[in-house]
Amino acid sequence: MKQTARNTLIALSLVAVLTLQGCAIYKEHDRRAFYLNLGDVAMGKDYYAEAFIYYKFLANNGDAEAQYKYAKLFRDGLGIVHQNTDKAIHWYTKSADQGYLKAQIYLGNLFYSGNIKLGVKRDFDKSARWYEAAARQGSAYAQNNLGIMYCFGRGKPQNYAKAAHWFRIAANQGRGEAQYNLGALYYRGLGVPQDMGKAQHWFSLAAAQGRRKAGSGLVAVAQQLNLNRG
Repeated sequence: MKQTARNTLIALSLVAVLTLQGCAIYKEHDRRAFYLNLGDVAMGKDYYAEAFIYYKFLANNGDAEAQYKYAKLFRDGLGIVHQNTDKAIHWYTKSADQGYLKAQIYLGNLFYSGNIKLGVKRDFDKSARWYEAAARQGSAYAQNNLGIMYCFGRGKPQNYAKAAHWFRIAANQGRGEAQYNLGALYYRGLGVPQDMGKAQHWFSLAAAQGRRKAGSGLVAVAQQLNLNRG
């Protein structure tokens, strides 16, 4: 039954490709969307060999989203390819270099922690590069992580003011972890003037999103305010 469905998908795909390629008004944008959709449908049905063909075609023609998805096939050894970390990183990097956000975040995460299974060593410099690229595109997740790297001097020179800058941008987008981190800087007076009121503000926002540490932060702020009054 599964093989019949696969054969049907392949047959319909070939007919559609031939039809669309022969159409005078067929646009390159439509071709891209068509092939990408075929790859996604094949992936959803675990037809990895077919997905490989569609993603490869687009990846080799410079499509950043397809390059990202093509890289995953090499990373996991799906379809007609064996697992190949070097090729996976190659395609993730080509995608990220074109500004594809998911690829930038993936590489930031990969190099931040390393991956024993993939044989990738931790590399904070590379991680910071990709988090910064994603942060500048507006990713609150990457902005918070870049702030952490500035906080601890990982891949970036330790700089609490820059950490606060990136935490603030992410916090203003509603990122709970960044709200907590910014509150912690205000509480300690790192990179910003010490300010219990602002610490309380950011801890409260983080606590409202379920950040457990923020509750402890609010207790610490209350204790400090009591000491100040005394």
